[in-house]
Amino acid sequence: MSFCGWFTEGPDCLEARARDGRIAGIGLAVAEALHATSMHVVRVARSLRARSSERMTDIPCDITKPVAVKSLVEEIVGELGVPDIVVNNAGIFLIKQLAETTYDDFALTLATNLTAPFLIAHALVPKMVLRGSGHLVTIGSISDYIGFPAPRRTRLASSGCGACTR
Repeated sequence: MSFCGWFTEGPDCLEARARDGRIAGIGLAVAEALHATSMHVVRVARSLRARSSERMTDIPCDITKPVAVKSLVEEIVGELGVPDIVVNNAGIFLIKQLAETTYDDFALTLATNLTAPFLIAHALVPKMVLRGSGHLVTIGSISDYIGFPAPRRTRLASSGCGACTR
């Protein structure tokens, strides 16, 4: 059985959606495309309700929390084994000027865009290496590569995540 797991995603670019942890955008599209190829897909987000259907498992989890990721990995690896593909697509983009950005905004951005993908990769890549196969895909931002007037904290976190997986 091919198993594609760990579609983790925060919301796309709007401040109003920035804290809800929904599956949407690129992550949802990739999950649906791989599900259509007969892979079992595990989707992970804070807002999901736990459910399972044919080749699809949804798990609510705050992947910015190390203890939650450890429990998540134990649950899924125990039930489905080590995934063939891990897609890190968690991300938030708060649209605020620096003067309006609070410490909590900054900490949430780093936790979601940098720490969470690290926690997922740290928990699963060694298992993939031990098995001898697997793919880690980290979806970042074009602002990693070109100048863009995005808030610098978002670029910092996204660039850091990309640098960890290149």
